[in-house]
Amino acid sequence: MLAFYVTKELNLLAIDIVGKGSISEVPVNFAEVLCRGVQLGAGGFLLVHNHPSGDPTPSQADIRFTNRMRRLSHELDLPLLDHFVVSGARIERVGVWM
Repeated sequence: MLAFYVTKELNLLAIDIVGKGSISEVPVNFAEVLCRGVQLGAGGFLLVHNHPSGDPTPSQADIRFTNRMRRLSHELDLPLLDHFVVSGARIERVGVWM
C-alpha cells in the first residue's frame, strides 16, 4: 500500500510504502501513516493498493479499513482524501465517505 501525502493545495509532498502484504491482506500501522503525515505538515493523503487477483473491486475489509482510517485521520485534521484499488490496467475507488 502506498500513501501519497499532499499539501492543502494538493501538491505532492511524499510517497511512502506504508504496507507490504500477502495475496490476501496488507497490514498497515494506522499510527505510523498518520504520524508521517503530521511530520510532513501534510494537508491530507491518498492511499493506493493493489489486488493481485485481477479484480479491483474493493473488499469489505478494504471498505472497513478506509472508513476507520478516515475517522482517525479527520480527528488529527489530516484527512484521508481518497483510497484506490488497482489491478492490472483497472482501478476502482474505495472512496471516502464523510
